[in-house]
Amino acid sequence: MTFSSFLRATTIAATCVSIAWPAAVLAQVHKVIGPDGKVTYSDQPPEPNQGAKASVLPGRVAGSSASSVAPKLRRGLWEFRRSFVINGANKDVTTQNCTDPVSTMSFWQQSMTKVGCTYEDTRRSGNRYTQASTCKIDALAMDRRYMKTLEVSGEDAYVLEESASGGSQPPMSSVTRARRLGDC
Repeated sequence: MTFSSFLRATTIAATCVSIAWPAAVLAQVHKVIGPDGKVTYSDQPPEPNQGAKASVLPGRVAGSSASSVAPKLRRGLWEFRRSFVINGANKDVTTQNCTDPVSTMSFWQQSMTKVGCTYEDTRRSGNRYTQASTCKIDALAMDRRYMKTLEVSGEDAYVLEESASGGSQPPMSSVTRARRLGDC
């Protein structure tokens, strides 16, 4: 594997894991199987008259109510400026996306949990959220420990600092500065 393909694979994996956090602070995620067999995930249960089956997936911080733990971030057009340091090499990535950051984090955490990531309880101190996770994903030859700190600046901005170590990949650190640009 070349360094650039390694960097690309690590960037994708790290982005998925970073985006996933801090979804554990959300109260519930519902796995909904529609009458046609299609599976969807939502933070709301289906209407009783839809003929769908639903189950609640784990994703709640133990002993905490979601409203007291979850960051408040507004839906809209967001810009994400991410700086990586992997194996001594710097990589900067900027993207824009129309999103609800907390719902997106929930979706990714549920997806990553299905492929082998476990998330510890989120700790909150003021506007700072901290969490550790471990990902053992055979398909990515990944057995890594992640430490994440999210500092929220109101409903329109946050900074996510992350580090990863372990497994067959070199240590990685990143800082993501996210800000809401407006409505979309």
